[in-house]
Amino acid sequence: MEMIVRATRKGYHIKQVPITFAVRVFGSWNLKLGGSEIVEYLKGLVYLMLTA
Repeated sequence: MEMIVRATRKGYHIKQVPITFAVRVFGSWNLKLGGSEIVEYLKGLVYLMLTA
């Protein structure tokens, strides 16, 4: 998040590169975010916008 904001403000162009995830044989992926993670992300985003 920080790198994207700072690079964009300096005039760099950001491109996306697609990736492919391999099928997991063991274990599981827990990609769900809880409320506290979302709040921390938003706090970091606000801080970044105010200071970058």
